[in-house]
Amino acid sequence: MSLSDRVRAHPRAVALAVAALLVANSLLLASDRGHDPTLERTLPGDAQPVVAAAGKVATLVRQGAFDHFVLVAAGATSDVDRFPADSVMLAGAHGAYAIVAYADGASRAVHSLGREFVTEGRARGLAVGAQAAAVAFDDGRVVLLRDGNTTVVNAGATVTAMAFGDEPGPRPAFAYGTDRGRIEFWRAGSANEERRSVRVDATIMHLALAQGGRWLLAGTLGADNAAHLFDLDDPAFGTPRWQHRTAHGATLVFLSRDGERAFVFTETPGRGLVQVLAVDDGALRWSHAASGTVARLENGQGGVAVNADGTRVAVVSLSGDLVVLDGISGSELSRTALRGATSLAFDGAVLAANGRWFGDPGYVRVLTVSDKEPLLRNAALTVPAANVTILAMLALYLLGRKGS
Repeated sequence: MSLSDRVRAHPRAVALAVAALLVANSLLLASDRGHDPTLERTLPGDAQPVVAAAGKVATLVRQGAFDHFVLVAAGATSDVDRFPADSVMLAGAHGAYAIVAYADGASRAVHSLGREFVTEGRARGLAVGAQAAAVAFDDGRVVLLRDGNTTVVNAGATVTAMAFGDEPGPRPAFAYGTDRGRIEFWRAGSANEERRSVRVDATIMHLALAQGGRWLLAGTLGADNAAHLFDLDDPAFGTPRWQHRTAHGATLVFLSRDGERAFVFTETPGRGLVQVLAVDDGALRWSHAASGTVARLENGQGGVAVNADGTRVAVVSLSGDLVVLDGISGSELSRTALRGATSLAFDGAVLAANGRWFGDPGYVRVLTVSDKEPLLRNAALTVPAANVTILAMLALYLLGRKGS
């Protein structure tokens, strides 16, 4: 029997084969579109963290002790920057990201705008502003890259946290904190750069700035295990406007861009807890307990992310639940399975996640969170295109068997 006779004799089998091929083709096309809700890529190594900025998603992949690369995906293209270095760090914020690599006794920092510097010493921390970057070193130095120039500050202690303000200009507000509880803050004024410092009785774990540097939120671990909010416009700047104590430390903190909501993350035994407070008086607005342990990585990254305006909060536990919450009311907008995720990042309506589940390859996944359709359009359709193609080939094979 000829092929045309077989097609006429078995129309259902033909329809199945054609449909499977069409689905395979659509999946292949989807995998090449940046910020597509179905985008998922496996990575040959340990992948963390992930950053999302200006329409790009970047993730750091470690393949060995001296083999690191950063995958940057945008639109239909992917670029790989390889770093034969002892250590590499990646961080992102305010629509930008930066990379710092240490090798041969020196650290090279590169901002996504293309600015870079090289200086002696091993980097231990990295922070990113829209047009700026800061690198902390083991010897207590902080090197700032702003205005295309570098400024070196001696912190006199181990720098444990850094943050930039959300101003779009080349000299945003900046703050760093140390393991001795000292916070140093400065911002550009009309004539001179304003500098202030405060102390708390604990190690500074994370910092956040909002409204041109008016609000400074510090998360601490130690004697007080608290989140401290400072008003930089208050003459009594050295005294916190309020303190929010936790049982196990405030290890990640965020502020909404409008300066109305403060987000505090703490790790309770076996599960992470997100609490949202009013900036004005510290009153608790709502809280959410994750289903399990939540990862906390270097440079203030981990399994918690808040978008810039504070209207969306994403929390993922290592056990596999990714939850997106309304940042104002705390209501749950979506829940999806995502095992082994250690890092989340927002870029507008885009949420990027990456991680690794035991012996599986590392992965990066891009999801879309829409205000009009707030559920994660996750792509329950994550069947690899190759598997669907095999299904189509099997249908064609069976078609041949039926006609023989």
